[in-house]
Amino acid sequence: MENVILFIDYQNVYWLARNTFFGPADPKYKGQVNPLLLANHLIEKNRQIRIEKGFPPQILKQIRIYTGIPNSIKDQANYERQRRQISAWILLDPRIVVTARELRYPSGWPNSHSAGEKPREKGVDIAIAVDFVSMAFKQEFETGILFSADTDFKPALEFVWSSSISAKPEVAAWRGDPSNGAKKKGYNQRLSLDSNDKHPFCHYLRLSDYELVKDHTNYAIKSSGIFTHIPKKI
Repeated sequence: MENVILFIDYQNVYWLARNTFFGPADPKYKGQVNPLLLANHLIEKNRQIRIEKGFPPQILKQIRIYTGIPNSIKDQANYERQRRQISAWILLDPRIVVTARELRYPSGWPNSHSAGEKPREKGVDIAIAVDFVSMAFKQEFETGILFSADTDFKPALEFVWSSSISAKPEVAAWRGDPSNGAKKKGYNQRLSLDSNDKHPFCHYLRLSDYELVKDHTNYAIKSSGIFTHIPKKI
């Protein structure tokens, strides 16, 4: 069996899903994904192809989610919303590991900061890159799937791709539908390598795939039944 670890750059995945399939007027929960459904879908989607090509079956070892989180004092409402979402992720499956790093706020936030400045993630990309490379080097997975389109990850992806270690990198990306007219024109952004004609395998996910892994819970609403929507473990 090939052990698979999925590395999710969550905010990147969320915003690209919104840009690919939805519009600014759509509810903010559109673009959210259920990490357990996503991980299992990525493995099952290519299971038959792997069997036909004689590749060993894959088994999900871990799901690692990386995200920024608001400061509890500067943005209490969004902090609580994010904590509810993270709690829901952790309840899904013990293989889910969440790394949450506090957002960096512009000077003077929220009353006297410069126009257009927004809070930004700090250290999330570095955390993903370090874990992706170190876990590959320590042979903690045979296949590592990196779901992000952030080009800052190219050095880490290239290192694992070109080194002599046994771990194999793959990537995942959303793919828009060109027939969707003016709203979306075939959005198709994936991580690739600049220095090689060959690239890691990409798991392209269309709107039909998104519908299978979506999580349209409104975590802004505090409710005792917040977790009742979460499907049973797979």
